[in-house]
Amino acid sequence: MSFTLRKYQEKAVKDLLSNSQDFIEENFDESKILFQSPTGSGKTVVVANFLERFIAESNPANDFAFIWIAPNKLHNQSNEKLSNIYKDKNILKCSEIGDLKNNRIQKNEILFLNWESINKSTNIFVKENEDEINLESVINNTKQIGSKVILIIDEYHHGAATDISLRLVDEVIKPNLSIQMTATPRGGDHHALVRTRHSEVVEEGMIKKNIIPNEGFERELTGEQLETNIKGGTDILFLEKSIEKRKEIHEAFINKGADVNPLLLVQLPDDKKGQINDLRERIENYLNDEHDISISNGKLGIYLSEDKEKLQNIEDNNNEVEVLIFKQAIALGWDCPRAHVITFFREWKESAFSKQTIGRILRMPEPEKGHYDDDLLDNAFIFANQNLIKVEEDISKGYVSIKQSNRKHNPKFSMHSVYTKRQREKTRLDKDYVLSFLKAADTYSLKTKVKLKGNKVTRSFLSENIVESLDRFSFERDINETSVDIENIEEMESYFNNFSANSLAPEFYPEDRSIKQVNKAIYQFFWNEFQINFEQHQFQIMEIVLSKKNIKHFRNAIEDAKALYQEIQEEKDNILEVLTDWNIPKKIDYQNDVTEQSVKKSIMMPFFYNKVKLSNPERYFISYLDESKDVLWWYKNGEKESKYFAVPYKDESITKPFFVDFIIMLKNKRIGFFDTKSGTYLNEAMTDGKNDGLLDFLKSDSNYFGGIVTNTKDDGSGVWKVFKKPSQKFIRGDLKNWENLNF
Repeated sequence: MSFTLRKYQEKAVKDLLSNSQDFIEENFDESKILFQSPTGSGKTVVVANFLERFIAESNPANDFAFIWIAPNKLHNQSNEKLSNIYKDKNILKCSEIGDLKNNRIQKNEILFLNWESINKSTNIFVKENEDEINLESVINNTKQIGSKVILIIDEYHHGAATDISLRLVDEVIKPNLSIQMTATPRGGDHHALVRTRHSEVVEEGMIKKNIIPNEGFERELTGEQLETNIKGGTDILFLEKSIEKRKEIHEAFINKGADVNPLLLVQLPDDKKGQINDLRERIENYLNDEHDISISNGKLGIYLSEDKEKLQNIEDNNNEVEVLIFKQAIALGWDCPRAHVITFFREWKESAFSKQTIGRILRMPEPEKGHYDDDLLDNAFIFANQNLIKVEEDISKGYVSIKQSNRKHNPKFSMHSVYTKRQREKTRLDKDYVLSFLKAADTYSLKTKVKLKGNKVTRSFLSENIVESLDRFSFERDINETSVDIENIEEMESYFNNFSANSLAPEFYPEDRSIKQVNKAIYQFFWNEFQINFEQHQFQIMEIVLSKKNIKHFRNAIEDAKALYQEIQEEKDNILEVLTDWNIPKKIDYQNDVTEQSVKKSIMMPFFYNKVKLSNPERYFISYLDESKDVLWWYKNGEKESKYFAVPYKDESITKPFFVDFIIMLKNKRIGFFDTKSGTYLNEAMTDGKNDGLLDFLKSDSNYFGGIVTNTKDDGSGVWKVFKKPSQKFIRGDLKNWENLNF
């Protein structure tokens, strides 16, 4: 793929080259270059071009190895983009940790990592593991062959400045040169600055001129129109205004003779906030009934983890889809320059607009033409039923699961499996919370503090503003607001649920079950203390709780109740729950960090795996099972969650769940349970009780068989051995007590 660089991009490449070459030639090790460029300016394209030219123009005596680190899953996006750029060139190779040969980065190879994978002491990249792959050994092996290490840090302001990240860079990686990429620098330590100004990017027509939130809403929420406008709730009002804006933009494109069908993005709240299906249904019904926009006529697209519709070629400027509904961040790498308008249905309190999401509406649909000299076409529009508190990166959050594996058939068995209940109750509420709240409310004297009369709950909306740059959205920004009383029951209930969800943080996960426990506790309090019945007076209760007079007191009581609840849960620590009817999951959703592998006998199809989490022994065992004439199907088990299979084992005096690697079904209907081990992990399995726990489970049914397995050769080409004896019979480094694995 050839580059077509803009003037500002070419200048940035030359400046990066000049500074980098100077530092390398002068042997100025551990030098740092800060590359600052606005959101939407194409930083990745610039750095990709820089790396290519850096290699071509450098002293042939120097060999270079590259490491690219980004927050969360953004390194996958960069890996994909650079792989496409370099695919027809024999210059640079893009790799993940599982792709490395000889446990080192080869000449002109880029290793893509994320901070989350390397900055924890327990992580596979840092500590010793089954494959003896860790970051320090990779770096040492790379430097031993004489290569200089160049480090590229994407979104430098996010994740790179923590103490552990800095130590990792300074003490483990020790790069010869670092390129720090960012749109929003916040100080930092660097030896040279390469900067692209926002005005330069706008000037060349790459991105839209301004971002305009809630255009015209000061007029909409005043006067006689107010009651009519909000009768269906503010959700519908804001949706209607965004649809109108999309239509205006479309007409403007037609008048310009441009074949562009502008896209409206509609963002739903996260699943964890509850009642999302109801909101989605309301939105879809309104789009269909009032605007003839539906999946069936091709005008509505859906991009959700559980549902995807009309996404093929949606990025094309003339695609027929007019509205796209999605949740949280759109999948990595998704780019649709025809998106001009976005409507947020987000949390009611302390909500944040995502830079990554807003960035989807910043690009111009025809960048070769630049701007259109039309405010409708040259600006981006945001509509949100909330006041804007901050705009932040959401790259620390998970992205939409876009890959799914499905069970091919029902194995028609059920087994006993275990999981640690304490793991769920650490982060989720159960019925004990209601009693905890009532006790906390009594101690806090909540009844005497609550004002029952004269309560109104208002919504504050962001009034029209013009924002020149996404990167200039400040935190806790002073803004103009317009307020209106909440009169709609659905809207009030949504506000109430989100109050409960936000009150759970940070100790508890705001899932629907936990939200309901908080709500139930509040309703019970009102009945006990005021004889106000929830079924008859739900709106009144919610209005009392959420009013400015009372909300802080309920928030305090909830906090006290959480502390009491945690004390109760401490008494339940390490309690194992038993599932008597466990079966292989019907479906498994995956994020973007997995690769599809062609296999024949996996019961889950397609079969996806994570290159990092799937060890070499596991890979070799999969090949062995796939080729076995006796195996009907095999299942690669997961870990930590109750949907995956585990057997109990004793680690000293504590009973824990052991998630075995594989479950297999033979053609003779026998069921096998196997866990692959090698190296230090093999020794640990024999000393921490896992082996004995698995053997005890296998004795529970005459149809069960299996055990800990290992291969006699490191590359998996040897004989597979299984250990069927108690751990006390295990001899370190000796396989004489092991049996050949035969089905």
